[in-house]
Amino acid sequence: MKKLFLPFLVLISLLYACDDDENNTPVINLGDAYIINYGSYGSADGSVSAYYESGDSIVNNVFENVNSNALGGNIQYASIFSDDIYFMSNSTDEVAYVDATTLDRTNNGISESITKPRFCVANDTCLFVSCWGGDVWNDFSISYIAVIDIETKSLIKTISVEGGPEGLALANDKLYCALNYEAKITVIDLKDDYSQSSIDLPAVSSYILKDSNDNLYVTLISSYYATVTKTGIGYINTSTDVLEASYELNNVSTNYSSILSANSDLSTIYILAGSYDANYNYTGAIYTFNTESNEFNSTPILSDISGLNGVCVNPDNDYLYVLISESTTAAGKLKIYDTDMNLVSTKTTGIAPAWTIFK
Repeated sequence: MKKLFLPFLVLISLLYACDDDENNTPVINLGDAYIINYGSYGSADGSVSAYYESGDSIVNNVFENVNSNALGGNIQYASIFSDDIYFMSNSTDEVAYVDATTLDRTNNGISESITKPRFCVANDTCLFVSCWGGDVWNDFSISYIAVIDIETKSLIKTISVEGGPEGLALANDKLYCALNYEAKITVIDLKDDYSQSSIDLPAVSSYILKDSNDNLYVTLISSYYATVTKTGIGYINTSTDVLEASYELNNVSTNYSSILSANSDLSTIYILAGSYDANYNYTGAIYTFNTESNEFNSTPILSDISGLNGVCVNPDNDYLYVLISESTTAAGKLKIYDTDMNLVSTKTTGIAPAWTIFK
């Protein structure tokens, strides 16, 4: 059975509450999660919501509560490495970071050579950030990977990667980059002076999951910029860097959010699929892929969800955290389902919830 190891990011739970001291200092409590809200496009209203399992409650704008100012920018992605949470602030061109325990932001973000950051992964010493570099849809050559020293929070170098890198994964001393505008995965050898190769795909990709053998599942999505023969997911052997199989699912989501997740025993992948109507309203469903039988279920576990934007799995209990954004200017929703797909809770989030962070 191919078992998934949640990479990047990806699905880690950070647990938040407040002491009774006069400074109201945040501390970690087992069982809670952070919801990362993208905000309205082009506005500086990205935010963080904290969900508490105990009491089934949610607190919005927790970053502002701690720091007395807004997070700023549209938050494309966020994840925890070492002792910090890193936020990819797409509209303000920086990688912001805060203390993972207190949410306290004591330093300015990393902005040197950071233009339109999208996603990040890290090893013991370096944070790798995919950057579009500007209007990459007009010029595929301007995109790159920024390599940041985790200890000093300083830029080490940039690596040109054409085609708009998005989701990333680390395996076998190589960095794998899903590309938004070319039907391939770029592979960067971290032990060979960052030399590059590529793996051809039947479609453009966006995000990646890693299994227990360091092999990869990649999304296969539609695109105006590359020929697409099949949407669904692909499976890459990282020892040979060969696409060994692809599994078809129509209309896999092209949203830039948590469209791909897995349960705690890494036997089931959850993936979003859906479509837009004539007024650009998105309606989606959540499908499951069995990593033992290598098959999608014929019917979705949840369907006809207006504004479906993301799905993440709580690793403590396998509950699904479903993120809904029916408007780009109004608050979104968090819906939590148990393992039998019974609705446990519905909460109001910030604008355009896109990711859930667990630890």
